[in-house]
Amino acid sequence: MQEYREARNVLVPLFAAVELLGLLRGLASSGLFELTQTPTSEEQVSALLKMDSQRAMELCNTLFAHGVFVKEDGKFRLAERWRILTAADAVFAFQNVLDGAFARSTALYFAVQSDADFWSLAPAERVANAKFGSIDPLSPHSPQIIAAMIETNLPELHAALVNGGNYLELGCGVGGGLLSTVRAYANIMAVGVELAPDLIAVATQRAHSLGVNDRVTFWQGDAQNFTTQREFDYVWWSQFFFPPATRSNVIKVALRALKPGGYLIAPVMGNPSLAYERLESDMGQMFMRNRVLFGAWGIPAIGIQELQQELEAEGFRDVNTFSTPMTINPIVVGRKPST
Repeated sequence: MQEYREARNVLVPLFAAVELLGLLRGLASSGLFELTQTPTSEEQVSALLKMDSQRAMELCNTLFAHGVFVKEDGKFRLAERWRILTAADAVFAFQNVLDGAFARSTALYFAVQSDADFWSLAPAERVANAKFGSIDPLSPHSPQIIAAMIETNLPELHAALVNGGNYLELGCGVGGGLLSTVRAYANIMAVGVELAPDLIAVATQRAHSLGVNDRVTFWQGDAQNFTTQREFDYVWWSQFFFPPATRSNVIKVALRALKPGGYLIAPVMGNPSLAYERLESDMGQMFMRNRVLFGAWGIPAIGIQELQQELEAEGFRDVNTFSTPMTINPIVVGRKPST
């Protein structure tokens, strides 16, 4: 029994993390995190959550014990990092982060089933996964981040988009990046291509909520089959969602859609060689969980050099890489030849 107790200790931090996330998820829409941006009394918490004072105090002390709250003169407020994470204008909405964490847990559960794939997930879980991985277009910071990324790394493209132009996203998901780009550049028109109808439905609703639906068109279907008469200044390709059999065709679609000199931009999910060297680091652990998940969906790990070679093989030129504070992942960019 003693050996079992000692072995069980490896589960203690996992239990704590899961249980704390469940508690936070239950509180995310309660208004508590908005209230405790400033010092808050037990009585205020009790009134907000409609619970007796003893339960309110136990809840506050639980959050204090886990470092979510700090105490000031007998009152509670969010610790600084938690204040940033739960802020109403956060680039990643806190509710989406929590819902996504549980959806990813479900996705990983299915990932080890022999016949599981992306479509094994319920629509709500697919949406939660998609929101977890993309910035919130409702945040006022998201357009600023997009514009700063493009202006810093591709100033010629930034100037073109300020004056107007067309933008295409292949694998737009729930529209986090696409709608943030449309908000960043008030004169552009955009098209989002997405295979999953449930994700398209959320992206469409978001476009209406933001009042940009007159500048955005969503096309539901396989990106390999997308055709258009329009020429685009810029294509974003969420390449890490695309299995090997589709990739060459999708790159060809992007090349045809771009105007001469137009840009294809594609993020890379992690750095495989670095991750394998540091498997026990947070970065390595996250990379390997993603490998279990995406591997179940038939998608291999594509590194920077492999992606660059793919683009060059299909005719893109000036292929290089940059990074951005928005993401820890590197971004590969190539241009369609001008002639």
